[in-house]
Amino acid sequence: MQPEGGDVAATDDELHAVAPRLLTVPLRQRSDAAGMAVHEAQPVRAAGTQLGLGAGECERIHDEAVRRRRGDGDVRQGMPCADHGPPRRVVAAEQGDRLGSAGDVGIAEAQQGRVHGSSEFDSQRAHGASFVGRARPGKGAIGALASAANSRHDRCMNEPLYGTPHAHGPLLGPLSPPLVRSTTAGQPDAETLRAMGAGERPGEFYQRLGHQNGRAFESLVASHEGADGAVAFASGMAAISGAMAAHLATGDRVLVAEEIYGGTSAFATTDLVRFGVRVDRFSALDLDGLRAQLQRPAKFVVFESPINPTLRVVDIAAVAKLARAAGALTLFDGTFAPPPVQWALRLGVDLVAHSATKFYGGHSDVLAGVVAGRHELLGPIEAWRRRTGAVLAPDPAWLLLRSWPTLLLRLQAQQEAALVLARGLADEVRAGRLVEVSYPGLPGDRDHELARRQMGGGGCVVTVEVAGGLPGARRAFDRLQRIARAPSLGGVESLATLPAFTTHASLTPAQRRTAGIADGLMRIAVGLEGADVLLGDVRQALQG
Repeated sequence: MQPEGGDVAATDDELHAVAPRLLTVPLRQRSDAAGMAVHEAQPVRAAGTQLGLGAGECERIHDEAVRRRRGDGDVRQGMPCADHGPPRRVVAAEQGDRLGSAGDVGIAEAQQGRVHGSSEFDSQRAHGASFVGRARPGKGAIGALASAANSRHDRCMNEPLYGTPHAHGPLLGPLSPPLVRSTTAGQPDAETLRAMGAGERPGEFYQRLGHQNGRAFESLVASHEGADGAVAFASGMAAISGAMAAHLATGDRVLVAEEIYGGTSAFATTDLVRFGVRVDRFSALDLDGLRAQLQRPAKFVVFESPINPTLRVVDIAAVAKLARAAGALTLFDGTFAPPPVQWALRLGVDLVAHSATKFYGGHSDVLAGVVAGRHELLGPIEAWRRRTGAVLAPDPAWLLLRSWPTLLLRLQAQQEAALVLARGLADEVRAGRLVEVSYPGLPGDRDHELARRQMGGGGCVVTVEVAGGLPGARRAFDRLQRIARAPSLGGVESLATLPAFTTHASLTPAQRRTAGIADGLMRIAVGLEGADVLLGDVRQALQG
């Protein structure tokens, strides 16, 4: 019976049933309930508030009651802390159970344009309205909940402080996620303040420790990659340097591929060595050479594929297998070919980093980076991010959420146009205006068979070597009319760049030659203008 004033009483049986499982329910677990089930569960949330429980506990009470009202009852127990390993924070079994299929689920949902990520945002959509009115527990509820609260300090937290995979539900309420710029958030009690300040509990506290928009993006990446979770950074270089710095110490040895992004190379050879980390180089295209390097202990093997800007393809599974056998972790830069073009984690790497500025942003208006992988590796990376303040801000995180629904559509269109462009430019090689066209999707490319085995296409970048060396490349570059002369890739606009002046400007000419980067190399990142437009522009630039 509903009391006067619109209050809804919760039954003793309901609250007693919820209480023993209170602290094992994932924080802010998303409910697919309709508005009535949510409304009926309000008194359960209120009971927790009367007990003086923190906001997180109250949310768990509420969400469990919603599930019981709907008849789901499928709230899985958290794993014991001792089974989890570092970081010493447990993750709900619901997330762990998803490890084998998260990638498939994420991409299937993305193909429908319906991946939304964060449980916080999904909860708002599922509920469809704000919670209003007062609610009070029935008799006996306080005793039942107090019994659960007494065991609170013997429990481990259920969720990490970064985004993890989330299934999606019905789209109700606002379809665009809110942008939350607040740098700080009020807390309901001292215990919540203590737990969140100590990093023991996720949620809104202080923006440097994470925020709604960032966790929503991380959740999308984690689902998409098939990872335990993801940690977002303010840039791609912040992500890949943070992944290394979080796990390296003085005296450690790291193997960095000769053929890698210039910024990564500069960080390793300039900064890591200053802190007593030994940096040795290897060719990712020479497995025997890597095997020899791994005869001595190494903490990390860092590499990328396709290689920027030559587009050579590395046997990712073989490199990962060699590193694993030697006890080394693999850190892979997947920027040039995000899923579904390439699934690096499925091929055996431990951590995959992306410059989210590129394909994940897709509109040349976001600077961001992200690292995805296993929980025991992400925990130290998230802690490093907190200590160094390298967190992704809410505004770019929101822009990444905006870009996500079109990711697969953009990748498909860009990859198809890149193949047409590469085929068309073969005529310029025969005419002598180009020395070579490099694109893994071409049947005649030297790495085509390997690309067929480990990639879902040739990617969205085409590289050409212009006849006449750097002077010839500069002349053609300056005559481009439709393709923008700018660094970066992955956006809707096609971009051309000269690696000798941009991505690998920090390398000496001799180092570039060692990496296979000719002086006349021009890289074309394919956008959405259409293959005919791009082919016509490159041809007129070469022939003009």
